[in-house]
Amino acid sequence: MDDDFRERFLKGNANSRYMGHHLAELVRSLVRAMATNSDTSSQLFRASEILTTLIQLMSRADDLRPGEIVQEAAQDLAIEEPRDRVNEAILDAARMGTRYLVESSCADNAARGRSSKRREEFLTAIQWIEEAREERRRSSKWRL
Repeated sequence: MDDDFRERFLKGNANSRYMGHHLAELVRSLVRAMATNSDTSSQLFRASEILTTLIQLMSRADDLRPGEIVQEAAQDLAIEEPRDRVNEAILDAARMGTRYLVESSCADNAARGRSSKRREEFLTAIQWIEEAREERRRSSKWRL
């Protein structure tokens, strides 16, 4: 990509929506890296590339609005799909698990208390999955 085209591309896309999408992709890459037990280098490399692009976009924005960028990123990260009770329970457990991982990564004393609470919420959410599955099994027996 030649420098002139790259510059026009960055200037043309230096808006909250596009930057919000990049911020969401940055978060996804970091979470993927955090969630793996193996090699994190590809996700960390991807995150650094996205961050570089995001910085370049921000430096070219005529009217930088960080609040709008964050709001766009949050909307991009939102899960909007039809769900049944089991899928809802699975997504809730995933959210609780993410909260637990985030709090576990903090070093402050207050985080230890939050981490313990989040761990219990996560374990409870896992139980809700099994309860929802059992309810599904029971209701499908009665339909036959």
